Amino acid sequence: MGHNGNSYYIGIDLNDSYAMVSYFQQNMKEPETVSTVAGSEEFQIPLVLARRKSIGKWYYGDEARRLSKSGEMVCIDQLLKRALNSEKIVIDDDSFMAEELLALFLKKVMELPSKLGNHSSFDKLVICVDRLTKENVSMFYGMVVRLGINSRQLTVIDRKESFYYFALNQDKSLWLHDVVMFMQENESIFFYSLKRDLRTIPQVVSIDESISYTLDKNDKDKSFLEIINESFKNQIISTVFLVGDTFAEGWMKQSVALLCKGRRVFMGNNLFTKGACYAAATRDKEAEWPFVYMGENEMKFNLSLKVHDKGELSFYN
Repeated sequence: MGHNGNSYYIGIDLNDSYAMVSYFQQNMKEPETVSTVAGSEEFQIPLVLARRKSIGKWYYGDEARRLSKSGEMVCIDQLLKRALNSEKIVIDDDSFMAEELLALFLKKVMELPSKLGNHSSFDKLVICVDRLTKENVSMFYGMVVRLGINSRQLTVIDRKESFYYFALNQDKSLWLHDVVMFMQENESIFFYSLKRDLRTIPQVVSIDESISYTLDKNDKDKSFLEIINESFKNQIISTVFLVGDTFAEGWMKQSVALLCKGRRVFMGNNLFTKGACYAAATRDKEAEWPFVYMGENEMKFNLSLKVHDKGELSFYN
C-alpha cells in the first residue's frame, strides 16, 4: 500500500479526556483536523460514550455528553483508563469490556473524515498517546480486528515522537536550529526541546523534556517569562510551538515579545494529531527521510546498537 499520490492516512491524538482526528494525503499541503461540528475549530472530541437505556444505539463525544443530561442515557467516560484497567461495564442487562467500548469510540472517530467526503479506507492509522507502555501498545494492537484494520496499518507513538514528525515536516527554515514546544496540561507546563546531530547520517534527533513548571495564576505573563528564560538557556532556537488552551487566553504580553525575538512562534492544540498523520506518511516513504529519532521507546521496543566505526556513528538493529 501507499507510495502513490493517493496514499491516505489518519492520525488520532488520544488522552483520557478527548480525542482529536486528522487526515492526510500525499497531495495535501498539510494534514486537516476534523471537527464533529461542520466548520467549527472545536477539535477536541470528548472521550465519552452514551447509550439510551432501552435501545442499543450508541452516541459519542459532545452529543453523548449532551444527551446524558436527559436522564434516559447511560454515560461512560474515562474509557482509556478503564480499558487499560480491563474494567467490565454493565448497562441494564448487558456487560461490556471497556476495551470494546474504547474501540467503538475510536471507530466512530476514524469515520469522521469519510463523512466529509474523503476515502472510507486508509493506508495507515497512527494513534498518539501521552506515553507508550507495553500495556497500552498491546491493548491497541489487540483492537485491530474491532477497528476493521490489520496490524500493519496501525502504529502507536507518544507525544514526543509526534512532535518530532510534526516539526521536521515543516519548512526547513523552521528547523534550522533547535525547535521547542511548551505544552500546557492542567496546571502544568512541559517544555520539549528537539535537537539534531548534524555530524551523523542520517541525522540523529533527540528530544529533551524538562521537568514540569507551574504557572502562577496571579501573574501568568511574568511567570511564563521566567519559565522561558529558564528553558532557553544556552540554546539557539528557530521555532516555538505553544500547545494548550491557556496560551489562547490573551494574557501573553511580555512573554510573547520575548518568544518572538528572532524566532517563529505558532499556537494551536492539534499539533499531536497532525504529527500522527505526518508519522504515517513519513514511515510510508521512510527511504527518503534523512533523520533517525532516538527516544526512550526506541530503546525499549526496538533494540538499536550504536557503533562507532572509523569515527562514524552507525546504527545496527
